[in-house]
Amino acid sequence: MSHRSSSVLLIAAGLLLLHFFIRAHHPTEQAFFWDENRHMVRAAAIIDGGHPAEQSHGKFLLYLWLAPFHPDRDVALHVSRTAVALFTLLGVAGLYVLVRRFFGVGPALLAIGIYAILPFSLFYERMVLADGLAAALGMLTAWQSVRLAARPVFSRAALTGGLAALAVMAKLTMTFSVVLMPVLAAFLFGQHARPRTRASAGYHAEIDQWLWQRIRRYWWSWFTAGAVFVMLWLPTLIPAAIAGIDGDHYVLVDTSLVDDSLLSSGDESRYAEFPNQIRVMFSWPLVIGFVLAMFLGLRQYPRPTLYSVAWLLLIWVPALLMVWRTQTRYLMPGGYAIVLILMAGFAGIASLPLPSVDTLRRRLAVQGIAVSLLLVWAVTFAGPFAYRASTDVVALDVARWDNRDYFQAPWNGYGLVSSMQYLQENGQAAADGQVHVMSVSWMCQFLDLYSFDRVALSCLPQKDYDGTPGTILWESATRYARTWQPAYLMLEQNRNTLEIPEVPFAAEDLSWERLAAFQRPKDGLWVTVWRVEIEE
Repeated sequence: MSHRSSSVLLIAAGLLLLHFFIRAHHPTEQAFFWDENRHMVRAAAIIDGGHPAEQSHGKFLLYLWLAPFHPDRDVALHVSRTAVALFTLLGVAGLYVLVRRFFGVGPALLAIGIYAILPFSLFYERMVLADGLAAALGMLTAWQSVRLAARPVFSRAALTGGLAALAVMAKLTMTFSVVLMPVLAAFLFGQHARPRTRASAGYHAEIDQWLWQRIRRYWWSWFTAGAVFVMLWLPTLIPAAIAGIDGDHYVLVDTSLVDDSLLSSGDESRYAEFPNQIRVMFSWPLVIGFVLAMFLGLRQYPRPTLYSVAWLLLIWVPALLMVWRTQTRYLMPGGYAIVLILMAGFAGIASLPLPSVDTLRRRLAVQGIAVSLLLVWAVTFAGPFAYRASTDVVALDVARWDNRDYFQAPWNGYGLVSSMQYLQENGQAAADGQVHVMSVSWMCQFLDLYSFDRVALSCLPQKDYDGTPGTILWESATRYARTWQPAYLMLEQNRNTLEIPEVPFAAEDLSWERLAAFQRPKDGLWVTVWRVEIEE
């Protein structure tokens, strides 16, 4: 191995380590999100003998990946988030080899450096979500599709079909992109002789002949890839079909977010957040650079750029059209395509005409300027975002729905974890040596993801609480308070009424003392902590 090759590999390895460190450093800095817990529970069910797709919800590969890492519940969040970060390295490796194939080693190293700190990707790849796995496998499918187009042999066709199947297992919404990528790559990068003479019927006849040549050369590879795809899905589809016939419960597809109206009246309102999603995850300077890079790439490297743009559209358009509310993370698998387009522009910028400057100096000058601008973006935007993601995640500027789901609303651990920590440190133990706490909160049953050894937690049914004292709920709470003395209550602010009561509920022999209140970040819901005792 030459000295230059060794240096390149060392730099690439360093950037991969940076990528992993940014995603795996302080993995529990952000409180859990309820989807993460559901994914970990389904992964644990596989260990207990459950079929991985029985509770698929369109993303069962994540459960298969997490299952071998399955630890005790109080460290599951840490381990599972680290496992997702580890998997994303496969996608970055695929990005490197594809950019190197298209544009050379320099842009390839720059590409994985950009992706390592890209807020659009790292924010979601730090959580136990399927999007990171789907993005990585989509990247590998895109790379392998190009290899198949260059040499349509059985091994490459089988590998392409296998990767496409895995990408769809990671997330069903990847179907459109990964199924069409081998066909798109064949038409853009296929290698075979063009017609020797122009067809007598003119241009359209020549195009028809060209299309027929492509199909004739690649149909067997497409068939092979498709056959492998179907074979890998059969162990999932057959039990699903049997369950459907028998009427058994089998959730292969999650349709809760699907909007079957597509572009019906009023649908345009759901796209209002899209510009802000782009702003907070990319910054306007990078968006402008992306547009310029796309035009430069189409001029100088039309086929790789068209391939990347088509790939991005195949990911984004279905996500924008098919769900009633577009979460930013649904768009996240397009991050690799975006970096590819940026690198097409970076490679193409060297050909810009500069008077009285020779080719080498021109290339060094314009690419040096481009790298300098990217460094400014990294230092002023992406770098600080990456740093805060692992040290002060609540300070991040994220899109509206991300603010709501991951910080403000009752579907995360904020407020609850702080309340539990407060009671762990300050609660008075009952006769059995435990601090007895009852909680009325949506995420109460998931607090075993954290270790609070002094606290004995009992979850009361949140669905019975509408912001006012409900008979069934408070009868249970009264019995609990009379059983354990002293007892504590964690009460989550109702997300509909927004009421914070003066006293949780009235009972003749119970007295209440409000001890603390913890607000979820970004002006989110409150969680109040109460002490309840029997009056003498």
